[in-house]
Amino acid sequence: FFFKQKTAYEIPKRDWSSDVCSSDLLSPAAINISKRLPQTTDPCGQITYGVQANRDEHQYLGRVDYQLSQVHSFFGRYFLQRYTAPSGYAGGSDNILGTVNQGANDWSHSVTLGATTVISSSTVNSLRFAINKATVDNFQNPFFSPRDVGANIYSYDPGYMVLNVNPGGFQLYPANQARAYFDNDTYQLAEDLTLVKGEHQFGVGLNTQFWRGHYTSTSRANGSWIINGSATGLSLADFLVGRVTTLEHGGRNFVLVNNWYLGAYAQDSWRLTPRITVNYGLRWEPYFGQNVENGAISIFSMENFQKGIKSSVYHNAPAGLLWPGDTGFPKGTTGLKKQWGNLSPRGGVAWDVRGDGRLAVRSSYAMGYDFMSGEYHNINSSAPPFGNRSLIQDPVGLLDNPYVGVGGDPHPIVTGPDTPYVQFGSFGTMDPGINSPRVQTWKDRKSTRLN
Repeated sequence: FFFKQKTAYEIPKRDWSSDVCSSDLLSPAAINISKRLPQTTDPCGQITYGVQANRDEHQYLGRVDYQLSQVHSFFGRYFLQRYTAPSGYAGGSDNILGTVNQGANDWSHSVTLGATTVISSSTVNSLRFAINKATVDNFQNPFFSPRDVGANIYSYDPGYMVLNVNPGGFQLYPANQARAYFDNDTYQLAEDLTLVKGEHQFGVGLNTQFWRGHYTSTSRANGSWIINGSATGLSLADFLVGRVTTLEHGGRNFVLVNNWYLGAYAQDSWRLTPRITVNYGLRWEPYFGQNVENGAISIFSMENFQKGIKSSVYHNAPAGLLWPGDTGFPKGTTGLKKQWGNLSPRGGVAWDVRGDGRLAVRSSYAMGYDFMSGEYHNINSSAPPFGNRSLIQDPVGLLDNPYVGVGGDPHPIVTGPDTPYVQFGSFGTMDPGINSPRVQTWKDRKSTRLN
């Protein structure tokens, strides 16, 4: 949501019905960008070009299996994956329209170790340990910053400009192709015990996991400029006169999160009769939420908003917003209340109707929980006072000076208790009582063997 302040500035209305535009209305920044676009001799200005999309992927696998004794065995697995791709823009005098394709230098390491112990003829124990480390490095060769062409805003990541002039125009460096670096580490330990007794096969287990993700993205670091033709009726005409539809601007996004997971289960496969087998079980999966390591997470209190109560952590924040350390913010840095009661029942039945295996009827039901996506705190990291993300629509200062009329460019920022909050700042908050995603599935199936 957005907190907005009205301003008395207004763009003068013009009649764009004529096909002719006075040269004094042209945006100097737009002219400078146009000079950097590839030239053409086509009378209609059409440019035909290609963008390389070469990719290389390498995978390596190693394995070790060792039988220590009749009752003890061990195994190890290692998997390496490497993915590389050049950027569509080679730099220098190359066609800058190629910036629509980012480059990639990604890799992942996975190690799994396991031990299996046969305790008795009816009892088996399995222990597993896994480590996964992955890095995603999306890059682009630099071309120019907004200020290099005369657009007066601060750049946190000099050398780049996200610009979308459409429909019927062009794109430079789309926001989803901007430079980004993602680093993930996962550590997992699992224990499973299987016991066969009579017509029952029981299973119990415990699984714990720690996951850490450090993400840096730059899609709004130099502004994300969208020009769609809403002023003149043509996107390219809007571009040339500097009419920006929206400008979204903020610092680099730093999403620094970690998450603990705990799960335990008990299940039974019961051969009720020679023709009927019943499976049932229960899984416990409490949800702890993602810890935001730099405290870039807020919640919203309608009561505080209505009473005009402001944060004691960030003094210039709008009323109603709370951060870690404020009264009313849940303990810790997740912004969520822990969900200890997440129980997932599951059950199923299989019936061999005639006992000859030719006709079978099966029915099952299960409920399960899942993690929220790793980057769902992205909007918090870009919101004031961390990224001071703002959204300006149809700025009075046009492409050349978009912060005219809204108090000037608030960037760069330094986060602290007295950080100024930008006008038109955007915030993302969540309900502290929200649970992790939940899925329920059920199936009924009839199978017939024809021969």
